[in-house]
Amino acid sequence: MSKATTKSWGKSELYEVLALMVMGTCVWYIGVEFGVFENVARYSIDHHLMNLLMLSSCMGMGVVAATVRKSVLLRRAIKARIAAEALAEATARHDALTGLANRRLLQDFHDANRFHAAPVDVVLEGPVGAVSLTEYLQRPDRVLIKTQIGPRIGAFVW
Repeated sequence: MSKATTKSWGKSELYEVLALMVMGTCVWYIGVEFGVFENVARYSIDHHLMNLLMLSSCMGMGVVAATVRKSVLLRRAIKARIAAEALAEATARHDALTGLANRRLLQDFHDANRFHAAPVDVVLEGPVGAVSLTEYLQRPDRVLIKTQIGPRIGAFVW
């Protein structure tokens, strides 16, 4: 697993928490500046609704706790799925009995190197052919690949 997936709090979760905290601060500021909290408290006291106000506050805390619990459970499920995916990829690229790399891993390795090979049509025995091949291979994006059917010129494709 990569470093980003092993941390319990990733960047996106941190940004989400910070955004929610800023929104809550804005609601609090508006409530204090415009006297909304005082009016609600005075109204609930005058009409004997303080118990109802406390009930709604406690229910809100319960919703927050349920949201945090669900977030933790989802995070665990995501970590388990990432681990299962990594195990499936490792199993697909290695022999089950010996643990050695199989054809798929080697093909992926070859594809990752981005080599495109072209046959070499220069005769290496002649001095002119060897010099022209050497000059051609001096470019940083060219490489000579030894294969079963003879040498090939490979070029990195960026």
